[in-house]
Amino acid sequence: RNFALWQALLNYIRPADGQAPAWYQQKIIALFDLLEKVIQSFLGDRPDNHRHARILWASLHGMYLLSQTGKFAAIEATNPQTLVATFIETYIKGMKP
Repeated sequence: RNFALWQALLNYIRPADGQAPAWYQQKIIALFDLLEKVIQSFLGDRPDNHRHARILWASLHGMYLLSQTGKFAAIEATNPQTLVATFIETYIKGMKP
């Protein structure tokens, strides 16, 4: 779903000066804020929620790129949804005290 929107978000190339436009930075911050709230709903308010949100994002981004470039076969994964679900479930369980 919304393939073009995900492509625009995930394949954005920063300008040479390294600064993304303010609108883009705001979208990314909003996305991380949302992810941190989801993590907080599972684990409570913890100081490492910020870091975990970024780890989850980076991992999901990598899985997305593998699926969009047809490289899941290289890691012997045939179903991206199953891989994503298993990763999230395992990661969240590992974060619980």
